[in-house]
Amino acid sequence: MKTLRFLSMMLMAVGISCMVSCGDSDGSSDDNGNGDSSSNIGAFINTNPEISTQFIFSNKKGEMAVISGQKDAQGAPTKIESMVVKNADEAEKTYIYLNSNQLIERITAPNGVEMTFDWVGAHKAAVTLVDPSTGEQLNTVVDFANQKTSTRAINYDAPMRSGEAKMTLEPTKHEDISVQQAAMTRATQGFTGNIKVEVCNAPADVHNVYVEVFNAFIGHNTMPSKGAPILVFKKCDKVGTGLYQFHVPDNYSGSTNIGTICSKIDAILSTICNLNAWTAPGSGAKEYLCSAISVAITTAGVGISAPVAAAFGAACLVAAKSLDTACSLANGGVPIPDEFSDTIEGLSTKLCNLLKEYNASMEGVFVQPHVYYAGKDNYFDGTWLTSTQKYDEILSFGEFPAINSFTLNPSAPSAGQGYKAIAKLSCMKKGTKIVMDIVGTDGYQKTETTTVSDDTIGEFTATMSVPGSYAGVQDQVNINVTTPDGAKLHKSASLVFGK
Repeated sequence: MKTLRFLSMMLMAVGISCMVSCGDSDGSSDDNGNGDSSSNIGAFINTNPEISTQFIFSNKKGEMAVISGQKDAQGAPTKIESMVVKNADEAEKTYIYLNSNQLIERITAPNGVEMTFDWVGAHKAAVTLVDPSTGEQLNTVVDFANQKTSTRAINYDAPMRSGEAKMTLEPTKHEDISVQQAAMTRATQGFTGNIKVEVCNAPADVHNVYVEVFNAFIGHNTMPSKGAPILVFKKCDKVGTGLYQFHVPDNYSGSTNIGTICSKIDAILSTICNLNAWTAPGSGAKEYLCSAISVAITTAGVGISAPVAAAFGAACLVAAKSLDTACSLANGGVPIPDEFSDTIEGLSTKLCNLLKEYNASMEGVFVQPHVYYAGKDNYFDGTWLTSTQKYDEILSFGEFPAINSFTLNPSAPSAGQGYKAIAKLSCMKKGTKIVMDIVGTDGYQKTETTTVSDDTIGEFTATMSVPGSYAGVQDQVNINVTTPDGAKLHKSASLVFGK
């Protein structure tokens, strides 16, 4: 492989100081292992339409970004779905997932904290943080277009609302998938795999299953190091209840003239970094996100333990930093000053001049699955494969009860609008007691209790329908689960009614 030198002097000429994470001139070899110490950045593109990886960026600081998603027939990126980012000062990676509108949907921080973003407007999101070890959860609404140091004022003087809150408990229904498993079992080139997910020894659907594919050589038998570059990051296809499949072609090469798709590269990278510009350096928005989370922690009071509060704060900081790293390495969405617009080549065009096709050896790979379940990414042991081998594993979560998720929908209702508190439960044995309660600042209180009567251990969805209230009223909703053997589970969520 070969990396190219960034035109550092030209970047400085337009008043941009190392926005592409320039490397140190210390004579050390770069992260691509090619010994080219003069290179500042490795900027690679994969134009094989069958490979989900779009770009791989790295520099000598130890920063890395693998950007993956959809492509057109030419291999040009059309939609970004995920970014795997390694910051220079972090041993673990940050995983950033985007929704269909190219806005951030979920972030897994290096410390395992999950941040989910439910966008209720162009610049407003209901943000939920979940600690992986304790399951503690924090909810808050962040309006990035109206950056203030405090959250929405809570109304304690509103009259009590009318209406009844009701809870239902139903077995979880899984989506019926028509794709046949046989489609993947036929002879095909590349690396293929069937992944079965079981909860309580029964097939179970989970939020998402991914595989990380590391480049390998035949005969390797050790786990890749934490700093090893990911070749492919791929979401598995759901083909049945608890059944997922993946296919990674063994032909990684691309053959597109990069110049012909440069405008598409410019558009996709600029769109991503502009749409998510609340973390742009100097914008103040990322600091605001963390201050909003800090205020929400304070408001929650004793509901959030000190170690978890610290973990949430750390996750917020690294989440914003990781998007900065990805956009700096990708060099997308960085504006050219107006006075140079007629004479200076656009930075994205410079990126196109730097990009090289990434043609990796695919004789063997290391495949590591991870599953988003019970509010966290769960990693499983990986396996070395050649293209003649098939990955076929059962990923089991055992027989432990769990509140997989607890969400409020909508997460930021308007005044008078009702909502639903929805809990996804698994491994619920007969006799398990489920209690959901709500307390509003308008004085409204309601507690609903039910007991699992089914003899079969299974998945259930508990839903409480809650009537709407007045603007500024805050609701705190809790779910408490007590199993027949005395184990206790708890989650809480909150919201404030808008105008």
